[in-house]
Amino acid sequence: MTTKQSWRSQTSYIKRVTKSRRVCKYRKHIAAQHACFLASAADAATTEVNPHGSPQEEFDHVYSVMVKMLDDYYQERTITVTSADPPYVTPYIKSMLRRKNRLMRSGHVDKAAALAKKVGRAVQNYNTGELSKKLMFCLTSAACGRRFVNSLVEARVVTCALQLSQQTN
Repeated sequence: MTTKQSWRSQTSYIKRVTKSRRVCKYRKHIAAQHACFLASAADAATTEVNPHGSPQEEFDHVYSVMVKMLDDYYQERTITVTSADPPYVTPYIKSMLRRKNRLMRSGHVDKAAALAKKVGRAVQNYNTGELSKKLMFCLTSAACGRRFVNSLVEARVVTCALQLSQQTN
């Protein structure tokens, strides 16, 4: 068997599916932004309240001030998440991965390693949250719980089988 034929036999199980894209908005936040925001929030807290105005007008005024501060200090950014991305890739995680790759390419390996740990924790937190949501949902009935556990076991068996086939090839 030639190399080209073995490559075709290994990739024959891959389905060709068009991926969908969605543009997500998120707000990046860092410590310097927090410091500036808190300094500004102290000044905004001293704004005068009109005692003769209606509560709705006062609420609208406070809300508009808060939204303006949010937009000033934590600008809204966009990032595209596709269906080809794993489910744990949130807009924030994807932006961290892009930054890590940028740091690696520019030679800042130490900063990239620190960011990689942060990405790992974020992925772990996401997966833990999703698993706990599914477990809480499946605790309502025994049949649902069995299906959930069986799906985990089947996924583990498939992963082990793929690893074994890769090791033998």
